[in-house]
Amino acid sequence: MRRLLPLIALALCVSCAHKQTHTSHPQQALAFQLVSDTLRQGGLELLHNIAILNSEGTILFTDSIEDYEPDHFSILVPDTTTPEVRYLLLMVFDPCEERTLVLRSDGQTLHSLGIIPTDSIQTIVHN
Repeated sequence: MRRLLPLIALALCVSCAHKQTHTSHPQQALAFQLVSDTLRQGGLELLHNIAILNSEGTILFTDSIEDYEPDHFSILVPDTTTPEVRYLLLMVFDPCEERTLVLRSDGQTLHSLGIIPTDSIQTIVHN
């Protein structure tokens, strides 16, 4: 129960006024929603303190360390014969190189595959 308190606090903080919510396009019954704080510095806008929720509002993943690009959240379904296996991709803000957070979903849970170079995504997804 003590481990759930930070997640509940994050969900409450994220639901306050200074937030930005992105909803993916549902690709079956299960939809994912990305919720985060929006950091604004000059003309730069980044997502911080992200949480990914399922269609029932259950928090499946959180990250408060990296900053993410607001327009680069996508869902990839590499094999149409098993559409429950999908990958959630979110680009990390990094002025030196392109890196992407890759999460694998089995339709129920999310498993982080880590932050990888963007040009390596196809290799990881198809293995």
